[in-house]
Order: sequence, then structure tokens, then C-alpha cells
Amino acid sequence: MKFLADFLPVFLFFIAFYIAKTLGYNEVDSLLIGIGVIIPASIAQFIYFYRSGKKIERMHKINLALILGFGLISLLIALNSSAENAVLFFKWKVSVLNWLFALVFLGSQFIGEKNLIERMMAHAIEVPKPIWRRLNTMWVSFFLFVGFVNLYVMYNFSEEFWVNFKLFGLIGLTLLFLVIQGIYLARHMTEEEAADESPSK
Repeated sequence: MKFLADFLPVFLFFIAFYIAKTLGYNEVDSLLIGIGVIIPASIAQFIYFYRSGKKIERMHKINLALILGFGLISLLIALNSSAENAVLFFKWKVSVLNWLFALVFLGSQFIGEKNLIERMMAHAIEVPKPIWRRLNTMWVSFFLFVGFVNLYVMYNFSEEFWVNFKLFGLIGLTLLFLVIQGIYLARHMTEEEAADESPSK
């Protein structure tokens, strides 16, 4: 349920884009219509989390700020310059968001006793300190990678391809990375348990 709530604005953006295309709008205008939908949807999501007492994570705040900033500026560019420049500007939001996350995760390695991934997961699993550092570095690398992949897609493929990438591609890459991380964690958790169970000399 939380997964659906987190990604609802993106789903609505996706649906709005394809409804606009079905109605005869070109891909650029359809993407602008999608931007016009994702902005109020993201605001409504934030209000819902706030009023229902659900935890508003830092990710939600950063994402809302970037959607408002990039979304509203994109619409202003479309009104005063060109629609093509507007959608190109909006596409940068995915890269900027991921690079900000990479910076936050990287900075957490040098601030405090625990990095960000250890703070998030240490209550559920126990692994040696170096493993937490490697996991945190893996997340930094992942966010950097996704940001550059987004740049490649936005400059080399159509608006429709980018919209599909924004929904299915990003979710798919994230799920694949989580599987890889899970396998890595399971291996080191097994090694740690074996070390704990081995008879002392």
C-alpha cells in the first residue's frame, strides 16, 4: 500500500501522458500535460501523508521540492519559450534527484558513527561495520548510475520512451539493485552467523 502511495503521482503522470496522446496531442504537449498532473498529485500526496499522520520521509520532501521547482519552471518555459526546452528541463529532475541522494548517502559516511544505510537497516539485520560502508557506497554508485542513465535516455530517445523509462525503467532498475543488495547481504549474514557458531579455539 505504501509503495502505491509513494508512486501514485508518477502513475498519474504516466496515465495523463497516454490519455493526452490518445486524444491527439503530440508527445511534447502530452508530456507537458503530464507535468500539469504530477504537480498537484505530488502536493496532494504530501498533504495526505501529513494529515493521516504517516511519516513524511526526507525523500518525499526533496522529491516534492524538485517536482514543484522543475515542474513549474518547465511550464513557464513552455509559455514563454518553447515546449521542447520545457520538457528537456523537466527531464533533468530525475538526474538531479538521484545525484542529490548520492550526495546525501556519501556525506553520511563522514558524519556521525553510522552511515545512512546502517541507520535505516541496522534495526533489522546485523553485519560487520565494513559491510555497512560497502552497502552505502553501493547506493551512492547506484544513484549516480541512474542519473547518468536518465541523461542518456532523455537525449537519445523519444518523449514516450522517456516516460516509460521514468515509470518502468526506474522501478525495474531499483528492484534489480535491491535483489543484488539482498544477495550480497545474505552472503555476509551467512558468513557472520557461521563465524558466531564456530567453536572457539
